[in-house]
Amino acid sequence: MAEIDKTVLSDFKQENIVEESLLIKYKSVVPDSVISMWKEYGFGSFCEDFLKVINPDDYRELVEKSYFNGANAIPLLISYLGDVVVWEDNDHVTLIQYKNCKYSRIADSVEEFFSRLSDKAYDQLLDKKYFEEVMNVDPIIEYDSCFIQRPMVILGGTKDPFRMFNIQIDKFLDICYKLIGVVGGERRSFGDSVPEEFKLYFGDRGERKLSRYQFISEMNSQQWERKMYYGINIDKDGPSHAGYIYGCYYDESNKMWVVYQTGERGVVYGEISFDSEEEALGELKNRIEEEIRQHSM
Repeated sequence: MAEIDKTVLSDFKQENIVEESLLIKYKSVVPDSVISMWKEYGFGSFCEDFLKVINPDDYRELVEKSYFNGANAIPLLISYLGDVVVWEDNDHVTLIQYKNCKYSRIADSVEEFFSRLSDKAYDQLLDKKYFEEVMNVDPIIEYDSCFIQRPMVILGGTKDPFRMFNIQIDKFLDICYKLIGVVGGERRSFGDSVPEEFKLYFGDRGERKLSRYQFISEMNSQQWERKMYYGINIDKDGPSHAGYIYGCYYDESNKMWVVYQTGERGVVYGEISFDSEEEALGELKNRIEEEIRQHSM
């Protein structure tokens, strides 16, 4: 019997054991190497928590309705960025990337998939480096969750780790289906009538511009600092070195306005530059609103 390369599983963290009934149920529809992996490791996360071995029963119904060949696709793994690895047609491994409504055949066998995973051959395809950037912003790891961007890139948003938020995997798959449609099938179109509950996933929010007066007025009237753990600093001369700050300053050397964030001990990160103060303050407001929304969840 062929076996998977276990090198990549060296940091595996088990969440649940696999019940005998599930092993029996899938014995004839997934490769023997998958059954052996389930027996030895159970369900859990690995690859620095980037990938999760999942219970197919938890997500199979969602995959069936959201992927054009979902009836013949058994979900085996999911990345923290929401990409689902399935065993398709009892023949090959497919990657379903819900966030951009794409799919691709990536291996002829599960053994090949794990071998290439060990060689880091999929790092670019799975966007592993971006995951690391996101983790620098929000290092919260939960087995049954993944990241979703608000607004989503495919719906007009700009790729930005500061706009990635934790969400339950089943809710992520359901939202992608309701907003985007069937991967490999018919796409949805809302036109100008986007349901209120979904508006935060659509673009144009990043194009907001605010004058300094408008920003300060909203900051004070809406009491932003009372609604989150972070402070706000918009001094023009340079970044604050206090801990947990959202801020904006003018970089004289580059003649640019810079939006930034500080973490513990005032370490500055997440800097993005803009040509105008109005654009920078618009971006700063976006970040603050996302932080408040996340804090209130």
